[in-house]
Amino acid sequence: MDLSHLPAIGLIKLIQQESPDLQQILNYSCAEVDSNSSDIWLVVVALKVYRYRSIENEINSLILPELHKYLTDEDYSTAVGFYILLRAVDRFAANYNSFPGQFDGGMDEDISRLKTTAVGLLSDLGCNGSTLAEDLINEICRFGASELHAVSAFIGGIASQEVIKLITRQFVPMPGTFIFNGIDHKSQILSL
Repeated sequence: MDLSHLPAIGLIKLIQQESPDLQQILNYSCAEVDSNSSDIWLVVVALKVYRYRSIENEINSLILPELHKYLTDEDYSTAVGFYILLRAVDRFAANYNSFPGQFDGGMDEDISRLKTTAVGLLSDLGCNGSTLAEDLINEICRFGASELHAVSAFIGGIASQEVIKLITRQFVPMPGTFIFNGIDHKSQILSL
C-alpha cells in the first residue's frame, strides 16, 4: 500500500485485531485498510500553528493592555523598563547622533536627555503618567553603548538556539521579546 502521497508526520502500522479501542481509533482517524493484508496503516498528522508578530508590527503597534500590565507588575517592571529604555536609546541616538553616556563629559546631560526621551516614548505609547526607575536610566547611561563579552556570547547563544528552532521546525520558538538583565542574571519574555 502506497501512502507516500499523504501529508503526514508519521505512519503507524497496527496489527488488525478485534478490539473496541482499535475500532474507535479507526473511526476518528485517517486510516487505510488493505483488503489483501491484515495490516492497518494509521496516518498520524500532528500540526500546530504558532503565530508571531513581526518586529515592525511590535514597534509600530504594541499591545497596550499587555504593556500596562507589565509596567504595573513588580515581577516584570525591570524587564519592561529595560525594553522601554532600549527603544528610548534608539530615539536618543537618532536625535543626538550619539548614545547616552558614550562620552564621559556629558553624563548628567545625557541622563536628563534620556529621561526626557523615555517619558516622551511612554507618552507616545499611551502610558501617560508611567515612570521608569532612576537607577535603570542611570545604568543605561553608565553603560555608554559598551558590550560585555560574556553577555554578548550568552545572547548570541540564545539567538542561535532560536534560529535552529525555526530552521529545523522541531521545537517551539520563544513567543515574545526576550529581555536579559545581566546585572541580576534574570531573563524574561514580554509578549508585546
